Amino acid sequence: MTDQLQDDYQTAYAIGLDCLSSLDKSGVNPAHGLAALLTVATHAAFVMAPDDEEAEGMIAFATDMARENWANEKMGRTSVD
Repeated sequence: MTDQLQDDYQTAYAIGLDCLSSLDKSGVNPAHGLAALLTVATHAAFVMAPDDEEAEGMIAFATDMARENWANEKMGRTSVD
């Protein structure tokens, strides 16, 4: 990742964590709330991307990063470095 992309990614990742914290405090069923947040993010990808292929690429990238973060967490490493 370029420096700007890395900075933007880390800032947005932190905002996402804040969103999850707010969701947790709301009392909403966590599975229902997370499904809604994923829907919003996925919808945004399709709205913001120039075409469906780009949106699907962003979604695939996010899925890959989430899996990598989860694997790192299971091994005791930091998710976002």
